[in-house]
Amino acid sequence: MSFVSIGADMARRSPGFGFCFLLITCVTSGCRNAIPSDRGATAPPVKVEFATPIVRKVTDFAEFTGQTVATDSVDIRARVTGFLDKVHFDQTPPQGSDGVVVTPDPTSVTREVRQGELLYEIDNREYLAALSAAQAEVAASEAAQKKADGDFNRQKALKDRGAASAEEYDRAIAAKAEADAQYLSAKSHEKQALLNLEFTQITAPIPGRISRSRVTVGNLVSADSTLLTTIVSVDPIYAEFDLDERTLLNLMQRIREGKLSDTLERYPVALSLANETDFPHQGVLSFVDNRVDPGTGTLRVRGVFSNPRSLDDRGRLLIPGMFARIRIPVSEPYDGVLINERAVGRDQGQTYVFVLDDQNEVVYRAIELGLPQGNLRAVKAGLKGTERVVVNGLQRIRPGARVDPQEVLMESAVVGQGGEGGPEKPAPSPSPQ
Repeated sequence: MSFVSIGADMARRSPGFGFCFLLITCVTSGCRNAIPSDRGATAPPVKVEFATPIVRKVTDFAEFTGQTVATDSVDIRARVTGFLDKVHFDQTPPQGSDGVVVTPDPTSVTREVRQGELLYEIDNREYLAALSAAQAEVAASEAAQKKADGDFNRQKALKDRGAASAEEYDRAIAAKAEADAQYLSAKSHEKQALLNLEFTQITAPIPGRISRSRVTVGNLVSADSTLLTTIVSVDPIYAEFDLDERTLLNLMQRIREGKLSDTLERYPVALSLANETDFPHQGVLSFVDNRVDPGTGTLRVRGVFSNPRSLDDRGRLLIPGMFARIRIPVSEPYDGVLINERAVGRDQGQTYVFVLDDQNEVVYRAIELGLPQGNLRAVKAGLKGTERVVVNGLQRIRPGARVDPQEVLMESAVVGQGGEGGPEKPAPSPSPQ
């Protein structure tokens, strides 16, 4: 007899039991109908993006941080003492007729001066008077010299006729020598007075960018001590940085192998500023220090770069004191396999990528990374360049899984299927069996 027939018989005998039996039957039958069967159902393949590696000629570079430095820097100081009378280079923005400051042109903000351009004038009245006194001294000594010459010539003629004593002749010689010496002394005083008068006009000793004036008109300027302003040269310009010992040994090895000349000077370098992503400024090494700093293990080197004015003549791009990134080549050009950094997974120090086979199944591939090449990364071993490399979706797949691939360009592989803006963090992958 079945459970249902027994329950029906008990329900006829006891009405309370019949109600409970009916409730249990409804609940159990409803639960069976609510649980769907998943027999025969399979999960859809995970969507991933793949790209083919880029194969092209590349060169390995080493990057360093440095600073731009002027090739020449001069402190402008007065060579004579006096009150500052004029400042000839403009330091204030121009004003309109209504007194409102006009936005200055960039060429006036980055003020450059020519060699020999007049910068300052010191009150020269005192030095004009000194020059007049020196010239009067020259005139007096010149007259005394002429008189001494005449006396000497007369005494010499008398001596030749035997009409003058030796003592008188010697006095004439001494007077002439004294007059000549006084004339030379007066001329030297005149030259010094002319120099002092010339020094009241201060000119630019080198061409370059001038700083603000540290002294205003009316102030006393002391000779050789008062700093008026500074000038730094701007073209060419240096960039100094520290070369690490490993890179230095690499370059020295290339020199021994004959791949470089016997010196690092004239070695090509490139420079990039803080707002630049590439290295548009090309230069060469111009100085290599004579010892490695034992405290830092680095060698101070310096590159020289051209810094011309822009085509529209609105200033120069490189300014002394700027932060700069410097790149130097450390290998010969070679055929490199390049992939996007997003395609690289890392597991306990091992780098790997996921590639797709002909069945769109995921295959684990261990690789050895090289140096960065722009926004890509060189692969030294592990890839031939023809594989389909997964670039987005690494955290959702495992080796052996079948996926739904979509092809993208390797250089433009930036955002994954989920729309994430940042780099993905793949889960650790098991080592291949």
